[in-house]
Amino acid sequence: MYDQSSIHLGEEKKEMVGNRLSNRLNSLGLSSMEEYCDLLKSNHEPGEITHLIDALSTNFTTFFREIEHFKFLKEKILPDYQAGRFSNHCAPFRAWSAACSTGEEPYSMAILLAACLQTIDQDSWQILASDISTRVLEKASQGIYEARRIELPNRAWLARYFQKGHGEWSGYFRVKQELREQIDFQHMNLLHPGYDTTDKYHLIFCRNVMIYFDQATSQMLVERLLSQLHPGGYLVIGHAESMIHRPEGLQQVKPSIFQKI
Repeated sequence: MYDQSSIHLGEEKKEMVGNRLSNRLNSLGLSSMEEYCDLLKSNHEPGEITHLIDALSTNFTTFFREIEHFKFLKEKILPDYQAGRFSNHCAPFRAWSAACSTGEEPYSMAILLAACLQTIDQDSWQILASDISTRVLEKASQGIYEARRIELPNRAWLARYFQKGHGEWSGYFRVKQELREQIDFQHMNLLHPGYDTTDKYHLIFCRNVMIYFDQATSQMLVERLLSQLHPGGYLVIGHAESMIHRPEGLQQVKPSIFQKI
């Protein structure tokens, strides 16, 4: 697991690993964890590592989770962008949800961008949403959520940006198509080479990811994300995370919010 995803699973995670993999063992007709390890090591099923990562990745999220980050986007980042205060002001505004899980984070970003910029247009703003888990990406791209899970800062946004389900979909809402089309969902391992792009970002959310990494891996990840930011762009990490070794060119402007200088 560490070799493939850099997620560190210590001895204290043994029970969790066993519980999460039990269903996978049953579906494969295996009777022990030793047999499953042998399968992984044999390379007879190269796609099995994807199932392993899906099973062991933690994917808890909510709409507008850690609301202070979205307030900063609304009150600081977007006004500065609109006023041309970014050292490299260029349209469209690009944001990246680097560990998007089941989609609540990038859709929250999209709702706020649409509301603040008063447009839903690829030429005005775009969002990249990535995750290491194919399972959560499939759910995220569908954009369908139980009504009880959708808590928004502005109640009017539910009717504006969601479609209410009927019949068998009663009790569910789906993000409207025009908003979904603004988000590019991609399967991505943040620590594997190959995702550097010519498109840089004004904002990167990489929240509650580094808590699963050791210090060296976290430092490598931050340096890679820094290279993907426009000068003046922002990197946002989770409130529970810390950046012990901050690379040159990245300054802290608020707790868990950093700016490229």
